[in-house]
Amino acid sequence: MTNDKTAELLHEATSAVCPIDGVRVPNPADKATWLIWFRPEATPDQIAAAHAAMTALVLH
Repeated sequence: MTNDKTAELLHEATSAVCPIDGVRVPNPADKATWLIWFRPEATPDQIAAAHAAMTALVLH
């Protein structure tokens, strides 16, 4: 899967549960490289939900 498609999926998954400014996916095969920029109003619970959404994201 391409970086752009992975970033699109990550953005959709995380923005559904948390206010974000954007995401970056340098290496789609390595979630440790994925970045999420949270908006200042994001609560700790929303940030945790976004991280959970990222962890649960399954790429095909």
